[in-house]
Amino acid sequence: MLKTPTLTLKKGKAKPFWHHHPWVYSGAILKMEGAPGSGDFVTVTDHQKQFIAKGFFEENALIQARLISWNETESLEDCLIKKITAAVALRTQILKLPSKTTAYRLFNSEGDGASGIIIDQYEDTLVMQYAFPALSQYTPLLWEMLKPQTHAKTLLVRSHAKILTCLGPPPPPLLSIMEYGVQFYVDLQHGQKTGFYCDQRENRTYLPKIAKPKRVLDAFCYTGGFGVHLAATLTPQEIVFLDDSQAALDTAKRNMEINNKVNGIYIKTNVFREVERRVQTQERFDTIILDPPKLAPNQKSLPSSLKALIHLNANALKLLEPEGIFVTCECSGDIKLETFLTVIQEAALAAGKELTILKISGAGEDHPIHPACPENVYLKVLFCRGV
Repeated sequence: MLKTPTLTLKKGKAKPFWHHHPWVYSGAILKMEGAPGSGDFVTVTDHQKQFIAKGFFEENALIQARLISWNETESLEDCLIKKITAAVALRTQILKLPSKTTAYRLFNSEGDGASGIIIDQYEDTLVMQYAFPALSQYTPLLWEMLKPQTHAKTLLVRSHAKILTCLGPPPPPLLSIMEYGVQFYVDLQHGQKTGFYCDQRENRTYLPKIAKPKRVLDAFCYTGGFGVHLAATLTPQEIVFLDDSQAALDTAKRNMEINNKVNGIYIKTNVFREVERRVQTQERFDTIILDPPKLAPNQKSLPSSLKALIHLNANALKLLEPEGIFVTCECSGDIKLETFLTVIQEAALAAGKELTILKISGAGEDHPIHPACPENVYLKVLFCRGV
């Protein structure tokens, strides 16, 4: 049996990994043995050469090892099949997602025990993303493990908006999926993330329970998830969809039409400026959804990002009718919930509004989080009511 390459940690750097944190930063490593290359399955030891864990190695990266096994005798194949089997069982047997939706997160990286691997299922197609390109060497192995458990016919490996690998028959340009009785088209090749925001599913289905359906603003709408659910459930008089992507708006329109709804207005625009412009024209909406892209990519950007968030939310709140419903989202891992709550209160004060928060939410149950890796908590969703 070949000995795996080994990373030896500096003295005093092992504690997080004894507690099963999966990310080994380059600064914690004392030396490397066995000439590990990107994607290699490596062993990590403390400074006294005591075994800690095994994981995937990435050269010249800030996170140089992503730990997935704390069992010294466990092979990579045994480790992966165990984790995939558990992940599939969670979605199918416990959460029973196939009875509710045909699109969901099948494997959620650290939350399912294999840092660096994300898999979403859309009908009979799996879409996989890796934390770094060298992990793609494991695609054939993972596909052989996934096929019998998911009955999928196709596996796509995506990097940003590019298909790197297609195993099986290629899916159509727009794949139709069902979510709690609402139909959507998904662009698996060019769409955001793996094609659709599966993490917002439960939030989309909750909103119609509290929304005021007269006039709705869906800002940063992407393919219309929130607005389409409202239209299908409550039939608002008008929904204004705002996004900076014409392709996304075209799909949003198709999503409305496939659900037999025609009361949408679709505007390609800089959403930040458009919201501000509508404040000047004194428009009002009964329900507003604000789901901007990640504004804080790192800690260094936090001050400017928080300022932009306050400004955006304050302008949106100025458009809200009295007693209206305001849904605001934030997806930057570096902005914690407590900070986001402060941002929204600052925005409310700037807008001259009082808010009550009806519900605090995040990603759905198919996006589990490992308690040793709270850095994975990223999505924050506040369902608010104007007072």
